[in-house]
Amino acid sequence: MPLGFIFDGRTRQQTRKAVMQSRLHYVIREKNAAEGFKTGVSLHSHTMHSKESTSFIERTTRRNRFFNYFIQWHLRRYAKRYNDPRISDLAYQCSRMWWTSPLSARQAYELEGGQIREKLGLDPIVSLTDHDLIEAPLQLQMFADNDHAPISVEWTTPYENTYFHIGIHNLPTASASEWMDRFKQFTAAPDKKRMRELFAELHGMREVLIVFNHPYWDQPLIGVDGHEQVLNRFMDEFGVYMHALEINGLRSWKENRKVVRMARDLGAKLISGGDRHGREPNATLNLTNATTFAEFVDEIRGDAPSEVCIMPQFHDPLALRIMQGLFDMLDDYPEHARGQVRWAERVFRHCEGGNVKSFHDFFGGKDPSTMRFVINGARFLTSDRLRPAWQRVGEPAEAAL
Repeated sequence: MPLGFIFDGRTRQQTRKAVMQSRLHYVIREKNAAEGFKTGVSLHSHTMHSKESTSFIERTTRRNRFFNYFIQWHLRRYAKRYNDPRISDLAYQCSRMWWTSPLSARQAYELEGGQIREKLGLDPIVSLTDHDLIEAPLQLQMFADNDHAPISVEWTTPYENTYFHIGIHNLPTASASEWMDRFKQFTAAPDKKRMRELFAELHGMREVLIVFNHPYWDQPLIGVDGHEQVLNRFMDEFGVYMHALEINGLRSWKENRKVVRMARDLGAKLISGGDRHGREPNATLNLTNATTFAEFVDEIRGDAPSEVCIMPQFHDPLALRIMQGLFDMLDDYPEHARGQVRWAERVFRHCEGGNVKSFHDFFGGKDPSTMRFVINGARFLTSDRLRPAWQRVGEPAEAAL
């Protein structure tokens, strides 16, 4: 039977009912969007514990001739200086590098909670989801209980010739570390039968929430058509275990509209996920009357509607917000929890012999001088004086999903 006719045992009538159980609220148009709710829920954001890919550099060079020339010129320069031709291979370099978000677990928690209190007047629940790590939520347990800071993770899940990001929220405290070991073992040796067993076991725990994060993002760049074909096969096999599909705060309107259509076709619920890495708080949230994360999970997995709140920053041009995120990554942080004030202390590289060095150490205790041009450029492009120009090229503020 075609995908969308039956999903998780649902009939057509039940499918229509499920779609009605996801509602979108736009703060920019609904001044009282939070009225009648007790709690705002922030899902899917990152901290300095995440190892973030530098693949965006390679993607950008493919699309921008000037940026490509700039990067390649400097790579050839450093390859000559260090007498290592591999340095000029951008794909090779990106595969050996990563960067970390500047915010600690507590700083991220306070940033997300602050937006919910100040902009919506609600009590906050914050679920941090670093890539394949749970250090941040474990640290939060020291000053915030699990009711408002669950142990969650964004699991990088290999599937065929690609991978997906699955948000696993509210892992049991007693077995969270064991679950991370199991995820790691699966990633090292992917197997569809084993994947089904893992999802089925997680699904069987009523307090756990499984979210398909940004399903239409083709992260390894296998091509839009190829990605969607693999996505459809994944959903045919494992969609029954996905409790909600994410409206991602840092993906395009066009991509998020595809997610809305998928939810409509499958009878799945929509849910928020900001995907914050820098200082801009999540652009999508959930509104609820639940007072604990377990109660919120019960709503999403049950018959209660998922109330997704679109915050005003979601209406700003995506290119501007991404550029702002780049500047956040490159800016100085005197209050950094590990003392990594400069950007070069937060970007790392695998070196020969299995050593790991920050860029600061790799370049002999100095930041690469050419990055000053990138930092100053990002600072100028995100300045208030250029914001009106960005608004003219962005999607209209009244845009909707």
